[in-house]
Amino acid sequence: MHALFSLIEALTTIQPGTAQQLEEALQAQIVLKKENDYYRFWGINDPLELGNGVRINRVNYATPKKDPKPPSITLDDISGTCISREALREKFGHLGFPYPPNNPAPRARTTWRIEINGIEVGFGFRNDNPDCLSSIGMRFSRM
Repeated sequence: MHALFSLIEALTTIQPGTAQQLEEALQAQIVLKKENDYYRFWGINDPLELGNGVRINRVNYATPKKDPKPPSITLDDISGTCISREALREKFGHLGFPYPPNNPAPRARTTWRIEINGIEVGFGFRNDNPDCLSSIGMRFSRM
């Protein structure tokens, strides 16, 4: 889990973050997956294998094209070693109040949000596996 915690800390220090900084933190190449009139959506082609058996299957990095909105990052479909809320509390302290999902679907998530280095970080736990971390979302401050 230390590799995941190190990655979280690295990502929260690159505010507001560029694609190159993200690649350096992830130690992986990100590629443009799609875009629309407002955003470019970047991701990875292969899952990230972190230490302690943690695997990040998808990375989504959304960068605005026109608006001065900040980018956002989602580390999604985290699998392998189960990372509990208790492990997150031990590392980051109080996780705040839970934000329940809008629907009861199995893949819907309850999220706990905290702030790390001025960045809102959300830890998501899916309904079908509520004891293990499934995603991490980060919203950078305004650019």
